[in-house]
Amino acid sequence: MRCVSRRFRLLATSDIVWLPHTKKYGLLKGYNWQCSAMEMCRVAPHWKYGLFKQAFVARQKTRQIPWLCKEDNGLWLSKSSCIHYFFAQPSGHFVEDKTKCLQGGTEDLTRFVVKEKMVVSGCRDGSVSCWSTSGNHLVSYHQVHKSEIHSVDFADSVIVSGSRDTTCKVLRFDHKPSSEESILKTFEAGERVWSLKISPNQKIFAAGLAGCLDDPPVILWDLESSTCVAQLSLNHKRGAGVLDLKFESPNELLTCGYDTFIRLWDLRTHTCVRQWEEPFDSALYCIETDGEDTMVVGTARYGMVRLWDKRQTDPIQMMYCKNSHSPVYSVAMDYGHLYVALDSGLTIMDFT
Repeated sequence: MRCVSRRFRLLATSDIVWLPHTKKYGLLKGYNWQCSAMEMCRVAPHWKYGLFKQAFVARQKTRQIPWLCKEDNGLWLSKSSCIHYFFAQPSGHFVEDKTKCLQGGTEDLTRFVVKEKMVVSGCRDGSVSCWSTSGNHLVSYHQVHKSEIHSVDFADSVIVSGSRDTTCKVLRFDHKPSSEESILKTFEAGERVWSLKISPNQKIFAAGLAGCLDDPPVILWDLESSTCVAQLSLNHKRGAGVLDLKFESPNELLTCGYDTFIRLWDLRTHTCVRQWEEPFDSALYCIETDGEDTMVVGTARYGMVRLWDKRQTDPIQMMYCKNSHSPVYSVAMDYGHLYVALDSGLTIMDFT
């Protein structure tokens, strides 16, 4: 009908025609679609059936563990002791902006967080570094832990870090040089802290532990009172550590790890309300959601990413990064792309 005339093309592409059809596609509802309803109906089935084109954006000869964060039209990727920035061109291709490369760490950077024009990262030497994305300069540097830092998060004026030295520490977010005065509180976890997140209401934070002891692998701490709010566990087996977690809301927490399960916790009752098991019995390294019903999980084998719908018990689709045997260390996504961080570099799955 679009080929008949300009009038028919205008009518056939209007949102009022296509919006009723978007209801039957339940994927990626939480994203603000920056396209027409017709384009949404065209792209959504590609996720369901796994139809995409793959392209490597950044390759690295030395195999390293990267971390990835998405910000509007750009991507931040850690390599060794630097964090590189990639921006999207009008054609859709991503190109590195070398003027925004963040440096200053003495050893390899581990996980980092990008919020409010700030980047906060942990390092293998136990330090925490903070950069301003506007000026790309190092604004603060703190020597915090005795061993490598596995996870960090920040909110307002505090930074929370978790380390291999079995502690979580709360730092004052300031521009002073590194000093012991910057450490506000210390939480004893009892074992290695793999993952960590601050809740959206900034009252508590959750820490995922290595799970090598008999204690539950997820601990909730109150930031103000420094007390343990709860310990979350369900059929916990020794060694079933929690490698990544994500707050869906102040009362909802998603976790994944070595036990091959994704679990949804209700923090009002401190119980697991839903769980999904990886069919291939593979450890789950990272998790990302659209804020609604869609989940994407990176696995430990062959660059495989699994697509889930919370309303279903079985996965929707599995997607492989071609010619890769690497675990998926980090994932990010928008309405038409899936960004995957492997030990060989950054690859993009284009569903448009």
